[in-house]
Amino acid sequence: MVANILIIDDQPYLKELISNGLSLAGHHVFRVENAEDAVENFRWCNPDIVLLDLYLHGYERWDLLHRLKLQDHGRPVLIVTIHEDLLNDPRLAEANGCIIKDINAHMVIKQIEDALCLRAKNKKGLKAARKTYRKQSQAQK
Repeated sequence: MVANILIIDDQPYLKELISNGLSLAGHHVFRVENAEDAVENFRWCNPDIVLLDLYLHGYERWDLLHRLKLQDHGRPVLIVTIHEDLLNDPRLAEANGCIIKDINAHMVIKQIEDALCLRAKNKKGLKAARKTYRKQSQAQK
């Protein structure tokens, strides 16, 4: 299963690291650096999942998450951050999860794929959805 993934992050190094790993896994990756571009790209690229860094310059941290969820509540948005203290923030409940930025791109990609599997799960449950997703990903390589 190839996914359209929108990465909203103003830190080029980590954005490239995550983006390259996801592209190598066969996903279509769209990258933006600011909130205005994020809102516009959210509409036209129709992402299956959004990776959002809350610490964008010139934007209130939680406002962009709220704005994206108002546009499409069912679309998964994962918060990607280096700030582990966000794990205890009650506003995180509006997101579909939180990824602590890590130099280990494989761990980040696994968390993203797990979130995509949750979105795609059907009556068979998460285990069957994960198995189907991995089979499709392997077939495309």
